[in-house]
Amino acid sequence: MNLPLMTYEPPCVKIKPGTTVKIPGSSMHHMQAAEDPGGVVNPIRAERPHQFDKTYTFTEPGFYGYHCTVHCRDNTGMAAAIWVAE
Repeated sequence: MNLPLMTYEPPCVKIKPGTTVKIPGSSMHHMQAAEDPGGVVNPIRAERPHQFDKTYTFTEPGFYGYHCTVHCRDNTGMAAAIWVAE
């Protein structure tokens, strides 16, 4: 995952269960996870600010969304998702 300007790149990535993803940090962005999908705990948790790179391992299939609490509301659409599937 990359963090150019006010977007997450790519906006959606498909991975296999057990994959670890690194999301870059920035003192300008406050990352918040979307609600837990179907009772599966979203490993991404609130980071305010999200200054340092974070790694997350996704073990359960599903869609895991996250967004910047500041830049998702100002029409930049700073949001992304991780799709975990075989």
